[in-house]
Amino acid sequence: DPDGSDTDPCSNAFCGDEPLSEPETKAIADWVKSIQANPDEPNILMSQDVHTYSQMWMFAYGEDCSAKVDNYDEQYEVAESAVTAITKKYGTPFTYGDICSIIYPSAGCNVDYFYEDPEIAIPFATTVELRDDGNYGFLVPERYIREVATEMYEGYVEQMAYIMEVEVPGLGLESCDRRK
Repeated sequence: DPDGSDTDPCSNAFCGDEPLSEPETKAIADWVKSIQANPDEPNILMSQDVHTYSQMWMFAYGEDCSAKVDNYDEQYEVAESAVTAITKKYGTPFTYGDICSIIYPSAGCNVDYFYEDPEIAIPFATTVELRDDGNYGFLVPERYIREVATEMYEGYVEQMAYIMEVEVPGLGLESCDRRK
């Protein structure tokens, strides 16, 4: 579908009857909104929507392929750094960039929603497609789970280090920056 979703409820790209039509999706959105609205809690600056498979690190936008997020350069830099760290571990190649540029339109994805919704507004909302490149599909074989977790950990550390350095300097977390 050129719009990135399908109205057929039997399709794996079914968009739902309306935004947040599924109870699980609504519960997550409400929970994140409650955290972002609480002045006693720090805002969520990063989210990860983790999928298998295709070896990709992606950020918004998925629905509007003519638009770029306001912090595109920062998101691209984070993605590049994270993918470099992932690949360095075991040599697993990853593609990175905005969803529309590297995979296909994806209407209704949580990355766009978490980035755009003014009550949520997570500046580094990302989707990661784990290994593999099609040999095993959506089921990562047990023998690769530890490797996948280890390489992804390196990417997440890079993402968090960037956010700590750029978005929230002075938190006292600089010692966690493993890039030094």
